Amino acid sequence: MSTAIADAESRHALARLAEEQAALRRVAMLAAHGAPPSEVFAAVAGEAGALLGTDISMVAGRNGDGTVTVLGSWSTGTDGLPVGTRVTLGGHDATSIVARTGRPARVANHDTPGDPAEIAAPILVEGRVWGLLLVATRSDEPFAADIEERLATFADLVATAVANTEAHEQVRRYGEEQASLRRVATLVAEGAGPAALLKAITDELAATFAAMSAVMRFDDDLSEVVLVGKSGEIAVPTGSHWPIGETPAAAAVHRTRQPVRVEAAGPAPATGPHGAEIHRLGIVSTVASPIIVEGRLWGVMTVSDRAPLPPDTEQRLTRFANLFTTAIANSENRSELAASRRRIVAAADEARRTIERNLHDGTQQRLVSLALAVRSVQSSLPASLGDLRDDLSTVATGLAAAVEELRELARGIHPAALTQGGLSAALRSLARRSAIAVDLRLALNERPAEPIEAATYFVVSEALANAVKHSAATHIEVWVEHRDETLRLAISDDGAGGADARGWGLLGLRDRVEALGGSLSVDSPPGRGTRITADLPFTLGPLRPSA
Repeated sequence: MSTAIADAESRHALARLAEEQAALRRVAMLAAHGAPPSEVFAAVAGEAGALLGTDISMVAGRNGDGTVTVLGSWSTGTDGLPVGTRVTLGGHDATSIVARTGRPARVANHDTPGDPAEIAAPILVEGRVWGLLLVATRSDEPFAADIEERLATFADLVATAVANTEAHEQVRRYGEEQASLRRVATLVAEGAGPAALLKAITDELAATFAAMSAVMRFDDDLSEVVLVGKSGEIAVPTGSHWPIGETPAAAAVHRTRQPVRVEAAGPAPATGPHGAEIHRLGIVSTVASPIIVEGRLWGVMTVSDRAPLPPDTEQRLTRFANLFTTAIANSENRSELAASRRRIVAAADEARRTIERNLHDGTQQRLVSLALAVRSVQSSLPASLGDLRDDLSTVATGLAAAVEELRELARGIHPAALTQGGLSAALRSLARRSAIAVDLRLALNERPAEPIEAATYFVVSEALANAVKHSAATHIEVWVEHRDETLRLAISDDGAGGADARGWGLLGLRDRVEALGGSLSVDSPPGRGTRITADLPFTLGPLRPSA
């Protein structure tokens, strides 16, 4: 009898082991073949519940807000918890004990009728309690002595599946994040404008973090923040500003100059326009990173969500903030450089005007006076002094030629026609004096900014001079048009071509045009003439004084 019983128990143990191994193998195959996590969790709950002879089985994932969420559920009746149910932790049930201690827990309370007995095992992923596997029964039969060990085997299998899934997800997310950073970095390297860069970076943030994103700039005295960029879900317009005290994340960044996390148990109450928008969007979690440009706190970059953001959000957001910091620094350096170049051009033009006025009002007038005096003396001499009268006539003629040469010199330094009559008059004067026929076409309804007038004049003047000296052209076309806040000009000739765009004359013109925010290009294939085109802003903002 003893032998028969022993044989029966052995066969039962072997059958149970085989069933258990088969169940584990089925789950392992699902995980190995990359089944969706929801399918793996459901399989684990079903296999564990059926194998261990329980009434209820569930896989739950731990949240960061004192709750767990049911991810896989199985039951023999209708009393199981549906997937997606959130269970609050904090009691003396097995779920709360496992979440609190990270160790298996057994709760066998049969004192109250209908109160189930529970056993739960932690699901440990990289040393942290990721979640738990729980089985429960209302049977009066106690759980087997080794059930914790057997349940732990299933929990370990879930942990492996979760770790693999998280590893794949982490690799995928890292790849997407690097691609996103690379796209933004390309825009930074290309010198994209602030508007394009802000739109790109907020869109990339929203996609990378699956959350709402915003970029805010501090005002000069750090008392307010101004919304300068946002993702589409945020309704308030860019340019909106709030006191810094109404924006907890920005206030914390201002105080610490470090990445910060602001979380609430529920949507924040509506305090002011910013608080009202937070409440409308249901935001409960915000991570913010400072934007520090050359040692000063420029602004703050944020991502916000209706659920707690992942633990590594601060580190990941900082990478975007650092990239944006580089963009801002580059943009400000370019602005300073452009302003410096404009100041140099403005100073040079002012010096030209001063020299032209001095020549016209000083030296030129004195030469004219001397010529008139010589003519007066010449006319007063008697006929007997004919030789002296001829000498004085030669001197007067020379003085008149010197005045004309001086007038041409002054015109080359800074044409009086440009100051007095504007660009159209100055270009017509250039066309009339050209040794090659010029077809001048002007479409200007108003005068552009003074530096733009000067730059346009000197581009046309240099192009005409080069054509006369080098091109052997017979005809030149000059076209100047005001269109869409841009002054566009083109100078074409039918000469020999082959002009060197790197020559000092054209290089200087390009520097002048680019210093004013414009562009200049030269197309001069040998034997096919030369075409010089330029685009310049029609107006200019106020020139900031140098520091």
